[in-house]
Amino acid sequence: MIDSTGREYGLVRLVRLDGQPRYRAELAGELLGYGATLRSSCERVHAEFVRAHGPGREAGRYPDFRAGSAVTHG
Repeated sequence: MIDSTGREYGLVRLVRLDGQPRYRAELAGELLGYGATLRSSCERVHAEFVRAHGPGREAGRYPDFRAGSAVTHG
């Protein structure tokens, strides 16, 4: 997968696991897992790519934009 500047950030490959076709999802060379569909695997890679640009990689943590607060809520 290619970002808007032309750099590769993720990869989805068709492989066989236990005789079944699966899609191997990778982000920056790190295995994210295997999906049953190309669509779900691409969505997983892209979601992790977007999440990596947020305030911390912990899932579900977003900044608190209420007036003057610098605390994040998870």
